[in-house]
Amino acid sequence: MTSENKEEIYKRAGLGNRLGFGKSPALVVVDMQIGFTVPEKSPLAGNLDKELVIINRLIEIARQKGVPIIFTAIGFEPKHQVDGGLWVEKAPTLRHLKRGSELVEIDPRLFRPADASLLIGDASKAQRELGWTPRTSFQDLVEIMVKEDLSRVGSGSIEA
Repeated sequence: MTSENKEEIYKRAGLGNRLGFGKSPALVVVDMQIGFTVPEKSPLAGNLDKELVIINRLIEIARQKGVPIIFTAIGFEPKHQVDGGLWVEKAPTLRHLKRGSELVEIDPRLFRPADASLLIGDASKAQRELGWTPRTSFQDLVEIMVKEDLSRVGSGSIEA
């Protein structure tokens, strides 16, 4: 075991460089859904009462500053659990997170507008206004991800 600390390892590896703030900041609240925040309802959940208080404070500040707030949740199609890939194999309890179930709803203790709606990403604005074009097609991205997962299963670094 080395006596080198995490910061030294990151510095040596060239990690940890700061990029600063972009031109369009947003607050992203990730996976704060009932399936992860209400232990009485899900085997995946922990008591996140304190975290929810802190997140609500961040939400309040973001609203005051006019910063967009994005809530994400994970859920699998009930009939297509295989779409979870290795995640649902590694952690079978993730199969409880079925789209349409209460477990994939954002925790109601979070301050959300009553008219929050489902938004699906569309890169066309970035393409149109910034001239951005993806370097990797969606199909190529999926192939890269599958090959990586398969190589990790084959090497034993991930259990099948």
